[in-house]
Amino acid sequence: MIGTMIRKSRFRVLAAAALVVAGAAVLIVAKQTYAASQTRMQDLADHAALAGVNALAATEGQIDSIRIEAANAAVYKVVASRSEIVPITFPSLDDMKVSVALTSSNTGKGVAFTSTARYVQPGAAVAPASTADAANRKRTRG
Repeated sequence: MIGTMIRKSRFRVLAAAALVVAGAAVLIVAKQTYAASQTRMQDLADHAALAGVNALAATEGQIDSIRIEAANAAVYKVVASRSEIVPITFPSLDDMKVSVALTSSNTGKGVAFTSTARYVQPGAAVAPASTADAANRKRTRG
């Protein structure tokens, strides 16, 4: 009788351990999938901001409304493959920069992914703040 109880107890412990291991495996896979989707959204925001600032630079000399329209169109073209995303753009003609905000839901709520790109004339010195940001990023990578 005691031997049967011990066998049943072992079986329950092994079953519980198997459930814990399976749950941990599912959690790890879900976390990796979530991190990969976060990276893709940030990359999309970065590409959209770059496309917008390139459109601003390409339309230099034209009237402001055409330049802003071109920057917005470039941003929307980059995110067109993701119909659920509506980007919020902030083009700045004076600073020659474009900021883009993407949210993980089309309600505007949820995790926001932002990126800002600034046009620097070829041969122009890079601003000290940009250099410091790059150095900090390099340091944190290891």
